[in-house]
Amino acid sequence: MRALVLGGAGFIGSHLVEVLLSEAYDVTVVDDLSSGSRGNLTMGKVKFIKGDVKTLSLIEKCSKDCDVIFDLAAFHPNIVGHIMKQASLDPASDAVETLSGIINVLEVARKTNSSVVLASTAAIYGEPLRNPVSESAIVAPVSAYGVSKYCAELYCKLYHEQYGVKTFIGRIFNSYGPRMYKYLLFDAMCKIRQNHGRLKLLGSGEEVRDFIFVKDTANALYHLSQSDYFAEPVNIGTGIGAKVKEVVRLLCETIGIEPDVEFSGTSWRGNVNAIFADIGRLKSTEWRQQYTLKQGIELFALWFNQQVKQPVQPSLKQAK
Repeated sequence: MRALVLGGAGFIGSHLVEVLLSEAYDVTVVDDLSSGSRGNLTMGKVKFIKGDVKTLSLIEKCSKDCDVIFDLAAFHPNIVGHIMKQASLDPASDAVETLSGIINVLEVARKTNSSVVLASTAAIYGEPLRNPVSESAIVAPVSAYGVSKYCAELYCKLYHEQYGVKTFIGRIFNSYGPRMYKYLLFDAMCKIRQNHGRLKLLGSGEEVRDFIFVKDTANALYHLSQSDYFAEPVNIGTGIGAKVKEVVRLLCETIGIEPDVEFSGTSWRGNVNAIFADIGRLKSTEWRQQYTLKQGIELFALWFNQQVKQPVQPSLKQAK
């Protein structure tokens, strides 16, 4: 079996590559390295091509004889900042990147009989009316990122219904873990490294999210590709909502410090108050969650200390 992973040098993409290699796939990765790194692809024999998903000829060349194409490419102008915030600052570039990429992939798949897996997002739901949110819930994105991903989903559905392309859609919730160089836990660790006694973060801390360890996310994308959910979205999460302030507390406990934690009370546009997944569809596949939130945070903290300069040393008890 052959797989093409677009964005495969990135955070989730590189973990997906690991899963595919363990399943004996020949893997080709295309990544422009705007946020990914070649250093994320040291797990085995992987063909790497630096390139842009908006280049149709490149996708045609790289997808030759592929059985499945995973589209995890996204708008990452730099390695710093939340992707939803970046998309809100430049929605046109976000839309061009997302939609040009998926249309190129679908056009190639239509001609080669490859299947396509789109890494979509829980941001398409906006602020859900109730939780846990199911795939049949009203789609009402409140961010440019959510809008562009939902449009990509619609193209997947169109190509399946009109051209018979086998498409799969995974709506990923808050994935975290090693190789994540942004977002809540990484930002918190960087700030703790600078000052063990005080930690200031955006938001209220009362926000509820569905935190899923990245290896569970990658396994979910693989099992989705083996399922019968053609053009039907599938939530990728744990089904458990956790308050941000509790996740931060667990992180601090893990590394053995007790800082004064302060939340700013404000955040970027498009940041919802509470969302976590109904994972009934996902659990009907062969996927099973392997990591608890506590286990995942421990593995993330271990990776941070090993890979990031000036690590936060564990077991440093810091009085308030």
